[in-house]
Amino acid sequence: MIVTKAQEAIASITPEEIDKYNKYWLKITPNDDEEYYWRWIFGFLSVHTSWSSNVNSYSLLRRHEWRDNEQELMRLLKESRVGLYKVRHRGILEFTTAYWKNPECWKKYKTESWISCRNRLMNKCYGLGLAKTAFSLEMCYPLENRSVCLDTHMYQLYGYSTKELHKAQKHYSLMESYWNIYCDDKGVSPYIARCIFWDKKQNQTDSRYWSYVLENESTKICN
Repeated sequence: MIVTKAQEAIASITPEEIDKYNKYWLKITPNDDEEYYWRWIFGFLSVHTSWSSNVNSYSLLRRHEWRDNEQELMRLLKESRVGLYKVRHRGILEFTTAYWKNPECWKKYKTESWISCRNRLMNKCYGLGLAKTAFSLEMCYPLENRSVCLDTHMYQLYGYSTKELHKAQKHYSLMESYWNIYCDDKGVSPYIARCIFWDKKQNQTDSRYWSYVLENESTKICN
């Protein structure tokens, strides 16, 4: 397994970038159950879609009331054209019911590791696998979480092509461990490093071209 590209991506990060990203993501880190909830909704909407479709569908759901109306949720999903309607519909509904029964259950327990937390919550989520459960936790705990959303772009850093996804998935835990080790050596959180890598691929200098939808009124960042 080739790891040099992953090492190079992290090594190229500057202290100034780390500081900028840390400050931004710290400002929009959720601080109540409602905002934690919406990070998970964003995660459900991120499965097998583009970042722009993810943002559009999330914005649509956030503007409307649908939590007690299954038909309205399906209507909004279809209106957003985000795809995978049946899977997302079931996943979001089941998650919403389970989450609001006990929000604390959806946060990391002091006695568990981040990987154990991710795996525990993944098993409670219909439609979310390792990567998107990790992504939800990344958005909830951007500077602390150590589970990593490994998508196609991340697999490529480890030498896997788009035709080798099944093979890459067998080594998910190993790639995740390497990413954490490289990030520790660099002094950057795993998620912040991933954000910087992803944003550069999009020719962006920060995350706000998509993450602005996660900013609520109390954390609004001025341009």
